[in-house]
Amino acid sequence: MLARGLYLHVLRSSGNGHGESNDVPDSFDPDKAETVGTKRVQMNYPEHRTTEKVARMCPYCERPFTGRHGVLIHLGQMKGKAGHPADPAEDFDPADFPVVPLDEFGNIDEVVGGDVQLPATQRRLDEAELEERVRAYIADLRKRGDDEAADEAEALLYGN
Repeated sequence: MLARGLYLHVLRSSGNGHGESNDVPDSFDPDKAETVGTKRVQMNYPEHRTTEKVARMCPYCERPFTGRHGVLIHLGQMKGKAGHPADPAEDFDPADFPVVPLDEFGNIDEVVGGDVQLPATQRRLDEAELEERVRAYIADLRKRGDDEAADEAEALLYGN
């Protein structure tokens, strides 16, 4: 293993001298690691890789990642943690990872397609529906001639 990969290996492993998972022992020094074997390998990297340039949302933690591949890497790193599946499926449908537009701060604005509803989006929809119902109530009060109650309701709604 390469030294940079060795640290991650120790971090992600447990037992057999690795320590607990997600904890690297203080005594660990990748420069002094014992070499237990070597093997020559050949890597065949594609000259061109098709990658998505859209943000897709992890359906388990609702965080955005770059493309389907980004979500798959995230699922591999999080398997079995924080509500993520312990054995993520190898073949996901891209619809499992909804495309999400991000605001200027990298926060998800809304979910495009799919049946996923973000809590913040649902809260905005609920607030808009409530405001619409209050406006209809105020209009009904005015129609019945109860301008005083309508004025009080408007003051509560608009903070006047």
